[in-house]
Amino acid sequence: MATLDLEALAKKSQRKVETVAQELVNDLAEAVIIGTINNRPAGYPGTPVKTGNARGSWYAQFGGAGGGPSGIEDKEGSITLAKISVDVAQLKVGDMISVLNGAKYIRALEEGNSKQAPQGFLRIVLNDISRIADGTAARIRPQ
Repeated sequence: MATLDLEALAKKSQRKVETVAQELVNDLAEAVIIGTINNRPAGYPGTPVKTGNARGSWYAQFGGAGGGPSGIEDKEGSITLAKISVDVAQLKVGDMISVLNGAKYIRALEEGNSKQAPQGFLRIVLNDISRIADGTAARIRPQ
């Protein structure tokens, strides 16, 4: 797994570390859940969708406390992303945030038990985290 230097990304983007972290978590969540970044195609499969339960089961959790899946079926993933974004907006320097999925079968989906993402969807995004982080920093840099 890659290690990211948020301070270096903040310098590159000319933004605060908190802003970079918030934007990056949102970009990563979007890539994993629906396969896009900043509403643009990014080449990721996204979380496979049949009923919308797997996409609707993503949630943000701070420091291992609180949070949980909403229980909604969210085929498009937009409701789930909006909820995660609200939580991520509270992220401060020093906080630990996790984006988790509460669907009982999410591991099977990640391990290729879906024709929509036979190579998985989470690990593909995580393997590309450095490139995504650089893209986030470039996108939020003032023009």
